[in-house]
Amino acid sequence: MSVCLSLRRFRPGDPHLCGDVELLIGAVPITSRVEEDAGLLVSLGEEWVVVLAALAGDDTSTATVGHRAVLGGEFLGRTETEVAVLLTPDAVRRVAAELASDSVGGDGEARVLRHLDAVEAAHGATAGDGLRRRVAAQVEALAGFYAVAAAQGDVVVKVAYS
Repeated sequence: MSVCLSLRRFRPGDPHLCGDVELLIGAVPITSRVEEDAGLLVSLGEEWVVVLAALAGDDTSTATVGHRAVLGGEFLGRTETEVAVLLTPDAVRRVAAELASDSVGGDGEARVLRHLDAVEAAHGATAGDGLRRRVAAQVEALAGFYAVAAAQGDVVVKVAYS
């Protein structure tokens, strides 16, 4: 069974955050070009595990910026096939600052290269140029998404679909 991951930002107080997890999950599409272009959604799809590896390397602890950016958050609820978590505005600001920090690893390509062994292990094969560029672009999109969410004071909801 494959798992897809999408992250969407919401304004605090948005009606989707009212506590009805099914309503909230319904507001976080697996993918949406319109919402991605508007900077509201980042769809990592099935490659979330490779993006996590690019950010965290082989460190599987929840203390890494990779974990906080990709998987971390407060559990909101689940359905039969989805799980939702939320990062508060303060947590979003911390993740955005960490992703922007040079000490974390630089741009997307530098992060992929720094953790290439972990990326390849997560991918299950040698990472060719195409995969490295695609994962680097996803890492940069994720960092940009968090930067905008932090600047706007938004919450970030993550939904894993199986």
